[in-house]
Amino acid sequence: MSIAKPKAMSVTLVVSILGVLSGACGSDPVPATSAKPDPAKVAKGPTIDGAASSGPATSGPAVDSAASAADAATTAGEVTGDTTGDDTAGEASGDTTGEATGEATGETGTSTTGEPATTTTGNQPKPTGNNPKPIDQGPIKGPVNVVILRENGVGSAAQAQRYVDELVTRTGEVNNWESSGGKYTTRRSQAESYITSQKPQFGILSLGGFLALRGSQKLTVVGQADVRAAGGQQYFVVSSSATNLAGCKGKKLASNHLDDSKLIEGVVAAGAFKLADFQVEQTRRPVQTIKKVINAEATCALIDDAQKADLGSIDGGDKLKVVWSSKKMPPMAVVAFGSAKSATRQRFKANLSKVCSGGGKSACSQAGIRQLKPASDAAYRAAIKAYK
Repeated sequence: MSIAKPKAMSVTLVVSILGVLSGACGSDPVPATSAKPDPAKVAKGPTIDGAASSGPATSGPAVDSAASAADAATTAGEVTGDTTGDDTAGEASGDTTGEATGEATGETGTSTTGEPATTTTGNQPKPTGNNPKPIDQGPIKGPVNVVILRENGVGSAAQAQRYVDELVTRTGEVNNWESSGGKYTTRRSQAESYITSQKPQFGILSLGGFLALRGSQKLTVVGQADVRAAGGQQYFVVSSSATNLAGCKGKKLASNHLDDSKLIEGVVAAGAFKLADFQVEQTRRPVQTIKKVINAEATCALIDDAQKADLGSIDGGDKLKVVWSSKKMPPMAVVAFGSAKSATRQRFKANLSKVCSGGGKSACSQAGIRQLKPASDAAYRAAIKAYK
């Protein structure tokens, strides 16, 4: 459900942030509207990343506008988060300059600066690489929906939702959306249900969610999200008794990351092991996975970087040693769905670095987001290739 506000812009960000890292996963709320709550009246609670909020943030990392420079292709055969190069041949290079020449060019209205929006008429020169077509900043009719999927996250999704609502409202303001809505969930199945019913135009997804939904939803990477304690960027096998990976094979391996075998075997393990090498035990919560090994109920555990960072805060966690490490993975992907019009997608990508700057610092900080920056499929090419 979304509420249109006069001259307010709203886009439903399909933000698949996989969970809140501070407790058991809560049930996902009904998609909330983009109405921004009064910070003074909002009860303190965990943010998207599971950290406790202390109220409106007074400072936060500035987003370098230079991040909109070309994204880098990853090193062949490696899964990294490098985004400093250009798209290769066959991908949509020049994404924010020449697309959708026939879309959203006839809209008129008031721009975000208060000036009348203009359109191109008559015999105007065609856009070229040196003379790119200006991105139309007129109002976009809503609702524009966003889904955030943070798989294997912990904490209350209901508490995280209100911070997501503020983030979506801010995104709508930057992009001149007339109305918007958003959904936060830690479960892929619930994200898929929301996608089917609300048809979001944009999303923030964990790597596994992005790879799994990429084909069916015609997803295009438009950016990356640096989320505090999001996890999923590196994986480890830990044990209190085994001294190497071979010592875990044939033994019980506990993990809450076993739902997607293509992700684990193809992208994470990259040939180092198959799940069939172990007696796997599926767990549901990050801390439960760790305690299985501490209590000698499993010989080894497969955990991610967020869980590894928490080992010191768990009784007995200091006894666990890393016996295998994966390569680093790309961060959560900011994506456009196939339902997003080209002109709307162009504007969203061009304005992405503005969301967490200026007046958006507080909304991003409370949601656990340090930075949003433009990127392309090139940053995920190795992972895409390995996911099979």
